[in-house]
Amino acid sequence: MSWSRFMAVGLVVVVVSYKVKEMMEEPPLPHLEPDPWWGPGEPQDEDVSINRFSINISDEDLRDFKARLALPLRLTPALEGANFTYGMNSDTLQKIVKYWREKYDWREREARLNSYPHYKTRIEGLDIHFMRADSKIGSAKNVKAVPLLLIHGWPDSIVGFLDILPLLTHPQEGSNVVFDVICPSIPGFG
Repeated sequence: MSWSRFMAVGLVVVVVSYKVKEMMEEPPLPHLEPDPWWGPGEPQDEDVSINRFSINISDEDLRDFKARLALPLRLTPALEGANFTYGMNSDTLQKIVKYWREKYDWREREARLNSYPHYKTRIEGLDIHFMRADSKIGSAKNVKAVPLLLIHGWPDSIVGFLDILPLLTHPQEGSNVVFDVICPSIPGFG
């Protein structure tokens, strides 16, 4: 092997080794101010009280929503066999809109959502919504209530927790633990 080839191979080995080492190192944490402000404008004194509320969409807003759903859809035809590779499939979107037009019952959903108490507070400039499900120990003996924080993924919401909350908050046979559950909404997904 010639000297120039030997040097070229050596240089490649060094560069690859450096890149591998670089990829394996933990990146530094971003520098955050001690009290970051995530809200709009300049930081300000905040009301950090926790306020209970119920989800209550007005009849007027629901009529407006139904009127918008009744408008004709102007969709680009779906690409055959693409499913969701390039975004929302328009055939699926048509089915969803049809379901919302003809079958979806918002008042039923609203009642289900309100079966657990909802709260809002403000943290570092952001309005934070959370749902709370308290443990139901009742007459069960030797049962301990433990706090549990359930955080949804993205894109998702706390609605996905509604079916499991009774299993977490009520005593289960063979277990001496129940949970007091807090489910915050990721900001922007309330």
